[in-house]
Parts: sequence; structure tokens; C-alpha cells
Amino acid sequence: SGEGSDITLSNDFYSKAPSQQSYQAHRFVLSMRSPVFKQMLSSGMQESMPGSCVQLSGIESRVLGWLLHFIYTDEIAAEACEDDEALCHLLAAGHRYQVKALVQRCELKVAMLLSEEVAAERLVMADR
Repeated sequence: SGEGSDITLSNDFYSKAPSQQSYQAHRFVLSMRSPVFKQMLSSGMQESMPGSCVQLSGIESRVLGWLLHFIYTDEIAAEACEDDEALCHLLAAGHRYQVKALVQRCELKVAMLLSEEVAAERLVMADR
């Protein structure tokens, strides 16, 4: 809901169509769930200032939303669970922000959805 939030996160990812969106969050929650956010928000840089807006590069808006959903609820968003490619993007975000529980759960779900038809594509994605 954004109540009591003290930071705004937005993506600066632009593909064929701009999809920038902002999310209100709580520094404490982000710092407790992600060592990357903890470092970022305690660095003394602009990101660490109260009320700051942090632009995260290379992440789609929907993936950022799913990442925040997991950080707050410890659940993978239903929308992400329905699509193995979406799970792979969420897995990459979990790695990037070092959210171990998210990485473990996404790995399990991706493995369960793995088939011969998508195996080569997933191998390429894993190599990135």
C-alpha cells in the first residue's frame, strides 16, 4: 500500500515499448531480505537518502513488482508462476539482488516446468 514507505524504486528498462513504473517500499524490509539492497541503501550515496527514488537498471517493471511481492510476502506471484520464461526473469532478479529464498524457489519451479521444447532456450538464459 505504500504506507510508511521511505523509498521509491523504479525501473529504467526500455524495450520496444516503455514500461517504467514506480513502487513504494520500506528500506528496512528491503535491507533485511537482500544484501544488495542493504549495501545500496547504507552506502552514503544518493540511494541512501530518505525519500530517495532509486532507478534500477535492466529489470522490467513486472519483474520488479514480482521481486518486491516476494520480498514482502515470501510468495512467488501467481502471474510469474504461470509462465516459465517469467520465472526465469524472476530467478535472474533473485540472483542479482541475492534473495536466496527466491532463487531456490524459482529454480525448483523452472526445473519442474523444463521440457525438451524449452531446454535449449533455458540453457542460453542460464548462461547470461
